[in-house]
Amino acid sequence: MEWLVTAIIGLVSGACGSLIAPWIHWSIEKRKSKLEYKKSLISSWRKFVEDFDWVNKEFGNTSVYGAMRSYMSEETIHKFEAQRTLHIPPDGGRGRNLKKQWASDEVSRIEREWDLL
Repeated sequence: MEWLVTAIIGLVSGACGSLIAPWIHWSIEKRKSKLEYKKSLISSWRKFVEDFDWVNKEFGNTSVYGAMRSYMSEETIHKFEAQRTLHIPPDGGRGRNLKKQWASDEVSRIEREWDLL
């Protein structure tokens, strides 16, 4: 009788393990996939911000801005989308292109928020 209880316990635990293990593996792979996707987004956004023609083009008209916008802070969105606003760049410091600085800062902030550092 004792061997029957042991056999049933072994059968049940084996069945549970064979059902749960693939689910756990899938969950881990899903998290890894999301992490890699976020890393690739940050990398592509950072490259786009660096290479973008900030003098002759509007960042707000790009697909990158559209993709970033849902993750951006309200303050930065307002800076980019404010109507008839004149921004006077500082002398020296990080450069004279404020919009590039804002976009670059947002990419860094999103990267920290996603715990990718």
